[in-house]
Amino acid sequence: MKIRKIPSRLLWMGVVAATFVLSTAGTPASTTTGASLSKSGRYSEFIYAANQAAENVSGYRIDLKNGKLIKLPGSPFVSGHYPVAITMSSNHRYVYAANQGSANISAYAIDPKNGSLRPVSGSPFKVGIYPDAITIAPDN
Repeated sequence: MKIRKIPSRLLWMGVVAATFVLSTAGTPASTTTGASLSKSGRYSEFIYAANQAAENVSGYRIDLKNGKLIKLPGSPFVSGHYPVAITMSSNHRYVYAANQGSANISAYAIDPKNGSLRPVSGSPFKVGIYPDAITIAPDN
């Protein structure tokens, strides 16, 4: 298993090219609180991170040859206040961030060509007070 630090303060661990486990590390001034991967074919291609202190979402393309992260066009993307969790739809077309400080969910469509995010119409969507996790039920 390879373990390698990547400039975005994420810890990347890969068993094989298509399998990644992510954990976050950062300083209180720049805290990344969640990450989500997009897959293209059998390999993971894009990664998105909720940046709580910066109140935005970062997006990167993963260089599968060396593990480096390449910033996506337009990144970081505006979110609500204190995004603490992030997830991706099972079809890899949408990203959702739970914004604890504004009690809503930011919804984004993923550009399939370059991975950049654009807000879904009506986003952000109001939810209960202090959302701190988000998940999507898997397809059957």
